[in-house]
Amino acid sequence: ERITAQVSIGARGYGDFAVLYRTNAQSFAFERALLQHHIPYQLVGGTRFYDRKEIKDIVAYLRLLYQPNDRMSFSRIVNIPTRGIGATSLEKFLFWQNNSGIDIISALVNADQASTLTSRARGAMTQFGELLRTLQLMVERGTAPGEIIEQLVEKTGYRDYLLDGTPQAEDREANLGVFVSDAKSFATLPDFLEEIALMSSVDLARDEPKVTLMTLHAAKGLEFPVVFMTGMEDGLFPSARALEEGPRQLEEERRLCYVGMTRAREELYLSYA
Repeated sequence: ERITAQVSIGARGYGDFAVLYRTNAQSFAFERALLQHHIPYQLVGGTRFYDRKEIKDIVAYLRLLYQPNDRMSFSRIVNIPTRGIGATSLEKFLFWQNNSGIDIISALVNADQASTLTSRARGAMTQFGELLRTLQLMVERGTAPGEIIEQLVEKTGYRDYLLDGTPQAEDREANLGVFVSDAKSFATLPDFLEEIALMSSVDLARDEPKVTLMTLHAAKGLEFPVVFMTGMEDGLFPSARALEEGPRQLEEERRLCYVGMTRAREELYLSYA
């Protein structure tokens, strides 16, 4: 609202504003709010929330549960996490499913009838089908999307798949957490999928001044007339890790805070939830 007010009276342009935060997972709240207010934005040094791999994976699962003939979604998640279903088996299965005239989830449940598949592939597909059927029944019963995603992540082993020990694992888990909490504000899966479709389809490529969204780390060396530093609360900024690890790490967070504050040429807003 503050950005819109200043731009509408001609005091500022969209390119004068930057929103800084500690972790990439925080960007989603701002992406959504700016879209809702029709404010153009650019994400610097990060990927748009709905373009992140873990979000695309879970969205593909949800689309398949809602539209069990969605081949593109099925092909994306059939081996995420790994289920030992090879490319040849997948091709044979889809050919058989197409000829049988039943949807993908029903075909998976009945995969033992697909004679062209090896017994191992039939077993893996039947097991996967039964898992999807359980989740599909939740959708049919009108279970809230937040609960469906939590069950999905649990039953498919997706959380363990995410936590692979790489430095990015923590960020991915945080993104998933944001996604689940966002889903909780929707009553039904169709409503949530509609919102995702709207958010994913926005074209950010137009050549016009935009509000900049970025992490504090990415902001080093840049300056803006107006800076919003957000999420300034214990556990977020300073991060939970810094609070646990003691004075040296806390000092690092303080330095990062100074970096953020000195990005502002004229106005600086500090906020916390």
